[in-house]
Amino acid sequence: MSRATLLLSALLATLLLYLFAVELPGGKKAEPPPTVPLFSFSPDKVTGLTLRRADGGEVVLQRASDRPDAPWRLTHPIDTAADRTAVEEVLRDLSNLTPTQTVATRPDDLKPYGLDPPTGTFLVAIRGVDSEVLDVGDENPAKSGRYVSQGIGSPVTLVAPDIARFFQKEIVAWRDRRIFTGAFQAMLEQVERVGIERAEGEIMLTKSADADVVGPLLSEIGQLRVEAFSDDAGMSFVPETTLRLFAKGEAPLAEIVFGQTEGENVAAKSPGQPAPFWLRRDDVDRLLSIVPSTPDAAPIPSFSAPPPTAPQ
Repeated sequence: MSRATLLLSALLATLLLYLFAVELPGGKKAEPPPTVPLFSFSPDKVTGLTLRRADGGEVVLQRASDRPDAPWRLTHPIDTAADRTAVEEVLRDLSNLTPTQTVATRPDDLKPYGLDPPTGTFLVAIRGVDSEVLDVGDENPAKSGRYVSQGIGSPVTLVAPDIARFFQKEIVAWRDRRIFTGAFQAMLEQVERVGIERAEGEIMLTKSADADVVGPLLSEIGQLRVEAFSDDAGMSFVPETTLRLFAKGEAPLAEIVFGQTEGENVAAKSPGQPAPFWLRRDDVDRLLSIVPSTPDAAPIPSFSAPPPTAPQ
């Protein structure tokens, strides 16, 4: 084979690779990729976020106020505290979403891209600005990207395919699993005493006299996470151990009631929660193992006020 033939073959192979890389549904050629993100919003300006699936399912999240540090709530399909980390993850991904290709500047038909109807839609409410929209469609044939559009009449572009993962999350993944929210750290500074009430007796520990017990106990409480939500106010609950945190006054700052053990979980209640929830038995056992077994005869005041910012 001559040198000229080899060179021609190499050029032909390069041309074929180029055509394969840029040819898209409908035989349309890709435009040069944009170099800036699709959106220009800052996540701390977002006041609401809706994720709408093609099957009609919808997740609605709202900030409690316009403050950037305000907590998030899941308002649909249930009303409860939202997992701030989960919300911030999707907002960060959306704000950084940069197309890898412009597929069609003025698409006549969105069906080839899975955008009529879309697989899912993000609606982002921004303080002082109209809501932003992102329709998410199918993956491209090479599985290297996913087709998206910012509404009717907008170009179709390719973005990283994992942006669609948020539509596959279960409702529980959007819920705050902490027993106490960010205010818990501030509350810890106020705690002077810890009361534990059990069938065999009651005990009151003070931060000054029992620092070696109270410190680890508060640390374990702060790390408790809900393993599962019951969402059933009528669920049977058998209280076994009650733990209360006190400041200088008599009224408790917070309370957790641990109930019966079922399998690997322990039922629990906390004021402000609409229903009992489940904690991991290992976590509860580790926490309660810190508590001395010698009871104190002094009665422990009952809980009479809701704890600060407890998730629902």
